[in-house]
Amino acid sequence: MKNYKAAAISTIITEAVIVFLTLFSEMSEGFKNLLKAMTGHHWTSKGIIALILFFALYFAFRKMKTKENDIWKYTKHVFWLTIVFSLIILLFFVFEFFK
Repeated sequence: MKNYKAAAISTIITEAVIVFLTLFSEMSEGFKNLLKAMTGHHWTSKGIIALILFFALYFAFRKMKTKENDIWKYTKHVFWLTIVFSLIILLFFVFEFFK
């Protein structure tokens, strides 16, 4: 139970970084090529970055305590921010398509 807060915070930060990496790589061909050079494909590089970042943050925050009644609060934060981050990416690509 004590690691739930660490997992939620790590998830939210990792999602935000992935949104940034995705948008920035679509706007900067040089950055996209850097990601491609790392692993052969920019999606693979972003996935590896996300995995490393999530576990680094989780282990950094794992000593945080969570009250039992806070679990739903963190679950709601992760849920809604996942939707917001998904919409940001969706709207970016819709805008790019019609531009």
